[in-house]
Amino acid sequence: MSRIYTTLKSYTKALVKENSEIGVPVQRPLFMHYEQDKRAYNIKYEYLYGRDILVAPVYEPGKSTWKVYLPEDEWIHIWTGNVYKGGDIEVDVPLGKPAIFYRKASEYVEISEVSHLKIF
Repeated sequence: MSRIYTTLKSYTKALVKENSEIGVPVQRPLFMHYEQDKRAYNIKYEYLYGRDILVAPVYEPGKSTWKVYLPEDEWIHIWTGNVYKGGDIEVDVPLGKPAIFYRKASEYVEISEVSHLKIF
């Protein structure tokens, strides 16, 4: 996880700068960037890390798969590279590999290169 953290350094710095300058939180509810998506307002346990990373924490013990709602967009599962267009999906969540996705259209190249670093 520390390699992922290091890889996302410039992204995280940009998020913190945005927070300090205009008050936009680093961790965001889905509806903040998907205002037209009515389901996004009712999602309690998923969040966006900035605009481009969606995290769906596994909060029940013993789970090997997890159901995730993705707003309409192109999302890439960080561990497998599988692309999803949005909607309800289910992914494997072995211990140490939570349900994390990044937006394919992200302007931060290092996010899309994370999978290619062979750190997973």
